[in-house]
Amino acid sequence: MKEAAESQAGLAPAPQAPVGASVSGGAGAVAMVLRMQSTHGNAHVSRLLAQQRAGVLGRMPIRRGAGHGSLAEAETAHVYEQPNESSKVVGELAKGKTVDLSSDEGDFYGVVFESTKGYVKSSELATAIDELPAAKDAEFAAKAKTATDAIDAAGHVAGKALRGTGTAPVSNAGAGLPDWFRQLQYKLMMVTTWAKEEEDAQQILDDYLNYYMEAWHGDLPPSLKFLFQYAGRSSINQASAAKGGEENVGKFGGGLNDKGKPKPNWCTQTSSSAIIAALRDMGYAPATTKIEQFLANISFQKVGGVPNLVSAPAAYTAPLMPGDQVMYLFDGCQYGGHTVTVVDDLGDSFLHISGNTGDAIAVGVGEAKRLTSEPKVKAGGSFKLGECNKTSTQEERDASTKYIDGLDFGGKFLTYSIIRDSAFFAEIESIPGLPQDEQDKLLNKYKLRRVTVST
Repeated sequence: MKEAAESQAGLAPAPQAPVGASVSGGAGAVAMVLRMQSTHGNAHVSRLLAQQRAGVLGRMPIRRGAGHGSLAEAETAHVYEQPNESSKVVGELAKGKTVDLSSDEGDFYGVVFESTKGYVKSSELATAIDELPAAKDAEFAAKAKTATDAIDAAGHVAGKALRGTGTAPVSNAGAGLPDWFRQLQYKLMMVTTWAKEEEDAQQILDDYLNYYMEAWHGDLPPSLKFLFQYAGRSSINQASAAKGGEENVGKFGGGLNDKGKPKPNWCTQTSSSAIIAALRDMGYAPATTKIEQFLANISFQKVGGVPNLVSAPAAYTAPLMPGDQVMYLFDGCQYGGHTVTVVDDLGDSFLHISGNTGDAIAVGVGEAKRLTSEPKVKAGGSFKLGECNKTSTQEERDASTKYIDGLDFGGKFLTYSIIRDSAFFAEIESIPGLPQDEQDKLLNKYKLRRVTVST
């Protein structure tokens, strides 16, 4: 979806917080988290359960880390005296019962519930960490301060915002990302020089995002793994990074033109490029030169009988999985809104990464509060989604932008289209373990060919 660069929640500089201050990674009440995991909610857990039932993936632990847990699918499970199946069975865990996790023994979790202590096979449990460890957050915060000091010592300064300062606000309370992350990301986006100091700082953002996904979800969707390497890179520092041979947003169409103006409309290209790059890293590439048709085909397919495309109005409230591609509308956006790749579904809001965003026209991670019903039409009448997406001519684009300006989103974001790239990548990741005929079937389904992966 084409759009001018627009303001994003979570991309403004955050208020300064003490090094080591911790912000929870989006965990809610234990019972709610577990219920969401086993039914429909927390990130890609529902897709894993659906794929396991469909035989796409083998049984695997849903989350890692200590916290709480309950049975994922089985009605009952043995509680062993020791972390092995040959030890004495000391109890039974029934479905719906929440247990405390006391240890992680690899194939087993130490569990405590009521008067029972023992071990349950980790493959039987859906688990939820209560929050990211404060000590780990402090470790990252200290690294961020060191990186910030190095940038300042090098004399690298911020440039001027490429847009107004009206970046959508984000509350520190309950925010999905800690203050130090948002501060460092914003500093990187705005800095005009990109050298070793900035590259080192970006690695901290990349490392934290990978850690976040591993801690909360146990794995990392391939497209996110690629995009995380670009968080903080912007149009302001694109030329400097390119001159130094570093990765930069020029890969997605970002940067400044010969008049010093930011190049527009590259958010969808960022999400799409991540899909292509991730596939290539996995040893696959489109079997056609018509990339738009290849990408559209993904949305037309089904996984386990469930369509990969979720359209309005279902998209307004549908759960979001890490790696899904989302299009949303919000106050003041232009025709079509903005395209992002989901990082995490936090319930009332979600974390995402996208290109063409923020004051520096960058690749950045933001948080958006969801609007789960139609926006109000300021002049009265009913909301017409189709009026927001007319793009054939400049006249139509202008009319769509004007129509959106007449809507009131209440400071929230309306997700009107979801492409389950999470489910697509899960199928692709399953290919190596399938019989040859099933491998060929999936490659044909998604119009893919095998390629040599460069080392």
